[in-house]
Parts: sequence; C-alpha cells; structure tokens
Amino acid sequence: MEYLGAENVVVFIDSSDKKIGRDFCGKRIISLNEYKKKYMHCYIIISPFHCKMIINKLIEENIFQFTPVVNMPSEFNTNSYCKFEECYKDFKQQGKEYVIYGLNAFSLMLYEYLCTDSKVSITPANGDDEIVDWLQREYPNFVLKELNKMNGTEEVLIAVRKINLKDAYLVKRYVSVDMLGYSDDLPIYYHEELEKFKNLFQDRKRCFITATGPSMSPFDLETLRKNNEFCIGVNSICLLKSAWKPNVFVVTDGLFWENHKKDILSYACDLTFLPDILEGLNDKHDNIYLFHHAFRWLTENTDSLMFSEDVCQKIFGGATVVYTCIQLAVYFGFKEIYLLGVDCNYVQGSRNNHFMPDQEKDMVNYKYEENEVEKDMVTCYKIAKNYADSHGIKIYNATRGGMLEVFERVNFDALFGANK
Repeated sequence: MEYLGAENVVVFIDSSDKKIGRDFCGKRIISLNEYKKKYMHCYIIISPFHCKMIINKLIEENIFQFTPVVNMPSEFNTNSYCKFEECYKDFKQQGKEYVIYGLNAFSLMLYEYLCTDSKVSITPANGDDEIVDWLQREYPNFVLKELNKMNGTEEVLIAVRKINLKDAYLVKRYVSVDMLGYSDDLPIYYHEELEKFKNLFQDRKRCFITATGPSMSPFDLETLRKNNEFCIGVNSICLLKSAWKPNVFVVTDGLFWENHKKDILSYACDLTFLPDILEGLNDKHDNIYLFHHAFRWLTENTDSLMFSEDVCQKIFGGATVVYTCIQLAVYFGFKEIYLLGVDCNYVQGSRNNHFMPDQEKDMVNYKYEENEVEKDMVTCYKIAKNYADSHGIKIYNATRGGMLEVFERVNFDALFGANK
C-alpha cells in the first residue's frame, strides 16, 4: 500500500474471523464473501509468496482477476525507495504509442498511468481469457489489441514473466521493454560502494558457501578455519558460538532480520551483506554493505530467474539465500565455489530443518512434487550452474548427504587430504 499509495487500495481480504471487520492501515479488512458481493470490480493482489492455497480458493470461487505478488516488479513485495509513479516517470513519453503485453494488476496500473499522455492498449497473454472477460465486463473502455494488429510505431511493454512461443515471434518484430525488470535498473538502486569488490578475491583458489542444513557440522567449520578457507556464511550461522567465523555473512530473509537484528549487526565477521530494503536498517556500519534485492522468481516458470553480473545494481533473489551468495562469490572473482550444508530437503512441521534446531515448527511446504519452495530452490541452482558452466566457473556440492543433485558432488574431507 505504501508503494501504490493509499488511494489505490480499497480493502484488505483475510480469512481470519479475528481480523474481519477491523481496520488495517486505515483500510477495512473484509471476508472473501464480502468481496464477492461488493468489490468484484476490484483487482486482487495476493501478498504472500507461497500462495498456492489462496489461488486454488479464488479459482474455486470463479474469481480470476488476481495476481500473486511474486509476478510483479520488486517494489510490490519489498520496501521500496520510490513510489509507483516515481519509478516510471522518466520512462513515460508524451505522444508515444504503447502496447502492454499481459493482463494483470501491474499492466492495468501501467495502462492507467501511461494513457494520460500517450496512446495505450493491452494485448492479453496466453491464459488471460478469464481476466479478459472480467475486464470487458467491469471496464469496457480499456483498449485491447492483438499483437498481429499492431503498427510499426508502437512499443511493446512486457508485463509478464514468460511469453508463449507464438507471441514471442510477434514481439521480436517490435521494440520491446521488460517492464517487470525496468525499475530494478534505476540509478537510485545502484550501490557504488560495492564496486571495490569486483574480482577482489580472484587470487584465492576457492571459496565455501556454508549454509545451515542439518548436515552442517562444527567439525567441518573448524576444518575450514584451520585451513584458512574463504567462507560465505548465512542466516543462523551468526548464532553459532565458534572460533570459526565466515569472511562474508549474508542475510536476505526479512523475518530472520526482524528476529535477530542485534545478532546480525553485532556479528564479528569481516563483511556483512544485506538487502537495502530491510526495515530499520538506517545506521551506517563500517563492515555492512547493502545491495538491491531484485525478486524475479516464480514457481511455475523455470526461466524466470536471472543471474546478476553487476551486484552494484542488483542481486536477483530466489527461494534461497545461497543463490544470492553464489552471485556474490562470482562477483568476488572466485572460479571454484563449494556448497556445504546445502541439504535442500525439508520436512514440513519439523524443528530440525537446520543444523541449529528451530524454535518453532517450519510450516512452509517445501515438497518438490507439489511445486513449492524446494522446486524454486532447484530452479535457482540450475540457473546458477548454467551461468557458471558458460563462464568457466566450477560449483561443487560438498554437503554430506541431502537432496541437491544439480552440482557435481565432492567429498568434503578429500578436499583437505583427510580420509574418514
């Protein structure tokens, strides 16, 4: 709501009886039934990342005018530096002709913003049929146009993650702009102070990304310390009482930040990297560096993730902080990257999904076959591997056990000449 402006948000929808009827941020909380009776003309943005149950419920109720927040630009699901209109004010050109490809919450907002000064139409993407019916019924003045009926003066604005093959052929005939990624390249997000880390450690033989899976062992970390290995640690690593410390510490999870802010800020390692949108991160710290976290991942699309070659501008977010660490390691100049403690298998309802037992049960659905978080993680790793393979970089999995098979496995002990 902060990003869109309060005037553009009508209500919040929730299923909790304790919340329905109350106010939140000056807006009323209503039930889905009340939405169906009074607000069907309003488009729904689904705010949770993991929203399969919500999507299934809406479809069951014959509601199709919704967009999950992960299908939107980064500003919709993080704390933004700027508001919607500020993001696109330099893009907007008076008298220009635009065709927006894709029908969703973002494309409708873009349409309304641009049509005040320009000629704008929307061409639905594959699978938008139900939303077209809703739009024509509720807002008959919106201009819809087919791609094959465009003229040569129009610019195509891509507002979806994936273009079907037939449309992709037509789009290539015109000038097109990826609007979902446009704001991530704004100068306001550029962190010049990160430039000094470009290839800074290229003379080091290798680095280890130490994750927090249950296979992680303090003995392995001690081996890394004794051998003076360069390490990038994540999340609850900062809670470990050990002589070993990573050279670089990374956190991307906002909830972990909220729960362990003091531990993170006081962690005695050389360098800490955090997303610039974390709430309450205002004070300057000598060893803490910020980066723009660009959320470009989806459950259903295997090609939606990107791999950043310039972390000063952005680091692409995925379903795991390890993906962020791999992008950093490549930027640092490492040609050999070893993953340790990346088990990549989780048990819903367990407190033992990490090497340090969780205080609360982990209730996120990670099951690969159900197309949830675990599949997103594997997608991240496949994209990282493709990038590494094409740039002469080796990524190995030194984890003891686990389910990650994307990378070549190596025996951790053998890396140090030890046999156990």
